[in-house]
Amino acid sequence: MTEKAISNTTPPHYYTADQRFHNVRPSVYLHMGWRERLSVLRRLLFTARSRMPEQRLPEVTPNWREFLKPDNKTRIIWFGHSSLLLNMDGLTVLIDPVFSASAAPFPFRIKRFQPPVVPMEALPAIDVIVLSHNHYDHLDRVTIDFFRDKKTHFVTPLGMGKTLQKWGIGAERITERDWYEECACKTLRLTATPARNASGRTPFDHNRTLWCSWVLQSPHETLYYSGDSAYDDQPCKLVLDLAPRTFVPIH
Repeated sequence: MTEKAISNTTPPHYYTADQRFHNVRPSVYLHMGWRERLSVLRRLLFTARSRMPEQRLPEVTPNWREFLKPDNKTRIIWFGHSSLLLNMDGLTVLIDPVFSASAAPFPFRIKRFQPPVVPMEALPAIDVIVLSHNHYDHLDRVTIDFFRDKKTHFVTPLGMGKTLQKWGIGAERITERDWYEECACKTLRLTATPARNASGRTPFDHNRTLWCSWVLQSPHETLYYSGDSAYDDQPCKLVLDLAPRTFVPIH
């Protein structure tokens, strides 16, 4: 993993006064009154079943021989919600992998609708895991534990490395990036780009770590992963300049 030099200056989206990261354009949620917020919370808690599929979603078991074929074609497997496996220029990249049955601190909340099409144990060797932020539906302790003793490298936004090290991932296997910074793994270049989101896993760590979207570039393909970003009518100029041909909208 080769790296671009990181600036030692405090990024403008980090406020030293409260020691938290902030969106360049604040979320609409922050401008809501308490009645509007309560209404949003009520819909989230009590209308979940109405948003569930009526039947099991169709699946296609991966053909690993075809997926790992050494050519210039980028291949993508979607494991549900925000979890993707890429083969880009011969490198296997796992993005926001969540293989647990629940995406919440309590196993009885936010349960998976159906299991992944293959278990973690059936995955090919993974070169890089890319993370966009630390919410439970994007950063899964069970999945990270599975890769603890492997050689997989982790690429994350600022601040997430501390959590990974706490979970047993060596510091030498972690690369953190601020918005607009990049790193490279062999022929693959990864650039952290802004997202309109938030972070936090407890009531006490809100926005203590950064969130981002990612642009992944091989010699033959440029892919944009939105990283749970909310809509913004002023798209990031860097993303437009990098001109990705493949877009992966994710929530």
